[in-house]
Amino acid sequence: MSVKIDVKRVGTFTKLADKLVSNTDSNEKYQCFRTAVPGGQAPRLNEDPSLYGRLQEEMDLTLGCENYKDDGHGDRYCSFFDYIKKTTEKGSSMKEAIGADFVSNRRNLIVIAQSAYKIEPMEIQAFRQNGVIFLCDKAEDLSVLIKKMGFSSFNFREEEVSWPQGHKFERYLTLNEEGKPHDKYEELHTEERFKLVLRTTLKTTAKPPIKVFYAAEIDAVDSKGEYVEIKTTGLRHDMWLERNSLKNYLQSALANISYIIYGKKARGRWNHIYRVDKVFTETIPSDRVNWKKDVCFEQLFNVLDKIKSKLEYDDEALVLKKTEEGLFFEPECSKNCIFMDSDFLEHFA
Repeated sequence: MSVKIDVKRVGTFTKLADKLVSNTDSNEKYQCFRTAVPGGQAPRLNEDPSLYGRLQEEMDLTLGCENYKDDGHGDRYCSFFDYIKKTTEKGSSMKEAIGADFVSNRRNLIVIAQSAYKIEPMEIQAFRQNGVIFLCDKAEDLSVLIKKMGFSSFNFREEEVSWPQGHKFERYLTLNEEGKPHDKYEELHTEERFKLVLRTTLKTTAKPPIKVFYAAEIDAVDSKGEYVEIKTTGLRHDMWLERNSLKNYLQSALANISYIIYGKKARGRWNHIYRVDKVFTETIPSDRVNWKKDVCFEQLFNVLDKIKSKLEYDDEALVLKKTEEGLFFEPECSKNCIFMDSDFLEHFA
């Protein structure tokens, strides 16, 4: 079964910094508010030729990071729900407003797609409301945010912490609001993130198409209006092909990103970039990779189709469990799907 994907860009928004306020209406002591500002643009890519290829002066990723704090890291549905409410009419049909079978984030789609080759232990909740199925990583909860905001009584997963080196490299490769290069010694903070809103259709001749509505963080935009991913790596090319090529490809393909900029870390000096290269997304599957993109898109379609068939009515829920033994679908109590926002649901008829 051949599956084609059609990725449509339908909007943008800026995700502002996290805010916590006292919550007297719930068992949670604090509640997260994350505001989305519809529209806006990603940081402009610095296209100075001296920043690409083998560098005359290495980029030091530690400069300005002494008091690093990432107030924009991590997101459940706070900002995306806020964006949807601000761009749809109150009282409208959720199904018609969203125009998709599923609402997700890009990460869930990547994990499902690459599970055809690589199983990352993970549990994804699927919860149907108003004819739309919402997907959410079960481990994503407010404790991640609250821990970062200084409330140490909460536990969090170590891999959720955002490290500064990647953001520092993004500063080297982007311009400030005045269109000038960032000062390499300026203090590094990331209070806002730019998001692209997408509606992707997975098509096959064997079954009806499946549409997914989601947002994806974008690092930069170039002078031609092309969105860009910016990454660092310390891997040799052959090791990158084996370990990271699939995830990096899916991340860009599912946002219709034409190319990725990689900062190569100096061996033995992992906080320094010695070379910067551009890799076009469409060329990655034709390299010496050990996977096929068609198999991944077929896996994504089949899993979503299976979830859709199991959740026939509103308020039904399940958990997709990914373990070393494979993928499993288990019933879930809808009350455990705490990511759903009652204000968001009340916005629609």
